[in-house]
Amino acid sequence: PFLFLAICEGLFLSLWYYSPRPIVSIVLAPIIRAFMGEQFLHYPLNFLVLPKLISISRVIIYFGLGLVTLSMTISAVFQLEVDKSVSWFFGNFNRALRQYPIFLLWSIIYGLGVLVCYKAPLFFVAKFQVQTNPFPAYLPLLCSFVMLVFVETIFIYLPVTMLIQGKTLLAKVKEALRFSFRFFVSTVFFVFIIRCLKLLMFLLRIYCFKIIEKFFPQLPEFTLIVLSLEIFVFFLANCFLTITAAEFYLLQSQEAKE
Repeated sequence: PFLFLAICEGLFLSLWYYSPRPIVSIVLAPIIRAFMGEQFLHYPLNFLVLPKLISISRVIIYFGLGLVTLSMTISAVFQLEVDKSVSWFFGNFNRALRQYPIFLLWSIIYGLGVLVCYKAPLFFVAKFQVQTNPFPAYLPLLCSFVMLVFVETIFIYLPVTMLIQGKTLLAKVKEALRFSFRFFVSTVFFVFIIRCLKLLMFLLRIYCFKIIEKFFPQLPEFTLIVLSLEIFVFFLANCFLTITAAEFYLLQSQEAKE
């Protein structure tokens, strides 16, 4: 299911890339012109807005389709490991749609947690910054990274426990939190690995234009390579994190029953 998500991201990247051109420009050019300016519809400045546009598109895709693909992936793992049956696409799709409201609630809470992780370090650094002894420039990013690893470790098993039958919503939340803290070190380990990969892609995207300026001054299209690589890495990271979390939870739960 995450492959479909990556394809959608690639489609959005293609549409934004072709937004200054005929046909596509009818729909997308007015959006860029209104919010970013006419100059960003012309080469090579159109590449400057691609990272921001794909980031906004990713949020829309994740809230729309990401929750469904997340639920479908976990359902497929449950079906293979617990029911010992073949995983059918449309069966898991229907199951994912039924679980969408709960997953949407989880994503809002998780999204707020992520937002706090990004904004809180910047706020505190700006508030307590001392001109004579300034904080290192990398401190907000480092604090955000540590907070993100912690938040993701806490929330990672909640989508898995949501699919458990015969339990109330509160019981599912308690089970997810209990499991997270019980296997905190193991969970932090594989969350940390995935977050490191995403951090590398984040830094590559942030410094993309400096890389172009230094090494590829005549090739602004290098932005497309970076963003395409980011989509691919995010696809692998999301697959690994979701399947690993579901498999690990099921394995430990089955061992506890035995």
